[in-house]
Amino acid sequence: MMEHAPILAIAIPLLAAFATPLIGKIDKKLRNIWAIAGLGVGLGLIILTFSEVINSGIITYTLGASNPGQTIPSGWNVPIRIVLEIDGMGAFAALGMGITTFIASIYSWSFFDDEESGLDRFYTLLLLLGAGGTGLAFTGDLFNLFVWLEVSSIAATGLVAFWSYRGTPNEAGFKFILISAIGSIMVLMAVGIFYGQ
Repeated sequence: MMEHAPILAIAIPLLAAFATPLIGKIDKKLRNIWAIAGLGVGLGLIILTFSEVINSGIITYTLGASNPGQTIPSGWNVPIRIVLEIDGMGAFAALGMGITTFIASIYSWSFFDDEESGLDRFYTLLLLLGAGGTGLAFTGDLFNLFVWLEVSSIAATGLVAFWSYRGTPNEAGFKFILISAIGSIMVLMAVGIFYGQ
């Protein structure tokens, strides 16, 4: 289990996010418990990964390899797989993201009225933000850094724009997506320059 904790810390909140609207149709309290449980399990896996990094050093996890530590396939000279590389800073950043989203999910249950509309979307976005932030902290290559940055920024924009005041467009959401898009373009250009070199 510990060997696969880094990818499970990303995958469980991500899969929970996609199931949240379906569970919300069954029962609203079950949906809240589902979101808290998804982020709680993700946080537990992040804590396991954090303690492993502190005790053993950098963890490398490769998706699609028979051995998760194998980054380069036999006969190839370059790594072509999705690689998670968790060092102390990445584990600490993921721990901060996991704690923040877990506490936000607990607080939101008492903050929102159960009959309020759109809470399925709120919890889906919160789970996506947790998964995206963890993926951003754990990634081992620039392309996937960009992918997780996009997942995180889109989820964060949705959360910022979750409420609109009396049906008027949400100015904060628009400004946030504009800033996120400019930041993403800069990151994409930097990744292109690095790969060009």
